[in-house]
Amino acid sequence: MKFHRPLRLTALAAFTGLVLGCGSSSTPAPTLAPTGPVFSILRANLFGTDQQANGPSTSGESLSSNGRFLVFSSSATNLVDNDTNGFQDCFVRDTFTGVTSRVSLDSSNAQGDGDSTTPRISADGRFVVFTSSATNLVAGDTNAMPDVFLRDLTNGVTTRISVDSAEAEANGGSSAISISSDGRFVAFFSTATNLVPGDNNGFIDVFLRDTLNGTTTRVSLDSQGNEGNGDSFAGVASDDGRFVAFYSEASNLVAGDANNASDIFLKDLQDGSIQLVSVSSTNQQSNGGCSPSIDMTFDGRFVSFTGAGTNLVPDDNNGLADVFVRDVVGQTTVRASLTNEGAETTDIGSFAPKISANGRYVVFSSGSDQLVLEDTNGVEDIFLRDLLGATTARLNVSQDGVQANGLSEHPGISADGRFVMFGSEATNLVPNDTNGVRDIFQSRNPAEP
Repeated sequence: MKFHRPLRLTALAAFTGLVLGCGSSSTPAPTLAPTGPVFSILRANLFGTDQQANGPSTSGESLSSNGRFLVFSSSATNLVDNDTNGFQDCFVRDTFTGVTSRVSLDSSNAQGDGDSTTPRISADGRFVVFTSSATNLVAGDTNAMPDVFLRDLTNGVTTRISVDSAEAEANGGSSAISISSDGRFVAFFSTATNLVPGDNNGFIDVFLRDTLNGTTTRVSLDSQGNEGNGDSFAGVASDDGRFVAFYSEASNLVAGDANNASDIFLKDLQDGSIQLVSVSSTNQQSNGGCSPSIDMTFDGRFVSFTGAGTNLVPDDNNGLADVFVRDVVGQTTVRASLTNEGAETTDIGSFAPKISANGRYVVFSSGSDQLVLEDTNGVEDIFLRDLLGATTARLNVSQDGVQANGLSEHPGISADGRFVMFGSEATNLVPNDTNGVRDIFQSRNPAEP
């Protein structure tokens, strides 16, 4: 079984649709604090503490380690002062102080002349990586392609990431995927053929940029350094830059890849080895394809992914996409998209997993009404699975536990597992939500007060 084509197109939206974003006022240097205001759910895409956005926002699926800072993109023009570029911008929200700042700026704080999207923030809250079609964020941007940029929120400097090791710009479009805790390593994918020597496969590849050493390395290769025979994207790097998990449609990255389906791989950049992640605990290849939406713990041990295979765990009989977690050290695979009783869903699949740093919590989205009791809203919701406690909770609910009256999607989880962010079209999650557009919310993990 393969995933439907629209899932792949969704993953490539930053490439083709380019719904991007960033803006104008300068960004303050972040200071991580141990605690913040007590809440069960709050709205994040605001100007100050109460002015609603006048345009839709998209979750960046990314928070700082303690949940203080979160990132999103938006077409709203009233989240910061002097947002007059008419393009979608990227923003960071300080949930402790209630300040929203624009990220997609050049180093003199001039706003971009193109859309910016897919922001990801480092765990320390200092760096934000994002994709932009703007041509004025750095000097010499003449490739007329979406590029990947890195914003240092402390010193206000913006640099381009999607370049080769000699700083030459890419001859194809690129999109940001992930950033390490300290901002040193950025994983991205690109159609460019000039980022590394010998890129002749004509497919999308995954790359890793080391911002300290100024090097760009191609990740989507087999253990002998041969390039893949299919598209690869959605890379997530470990904190030390050694491991990168990614999605690929290539069939020649590991020996014996005969399932004729998209898979999840883990590349070891230290010794060059590569292994299949989307396999069962007995290393059986999946009999169904995988989604490009993946995540990995900082140490590279646990990888969360969505797969349509029915043979990755015992008793998988629903024929739907499920969320799985692979322990690459213990060589085990478990299913996360289960009810509190350990039952599978039989109505709708689950997608878009993100995992906490210790591998205990997995947040994901699903339109199923079977994961928790009293799920009757008929829309996609955000769920949190505690793999240790074997419990599942719905998080896109109001302070009083009222279920959302609109779709929720694109979840992210803080490294400490205490906070979750997501986008939602619901109007009843917080009081006075009257703007009629998709907003950004942050909720608490009930198991980690």
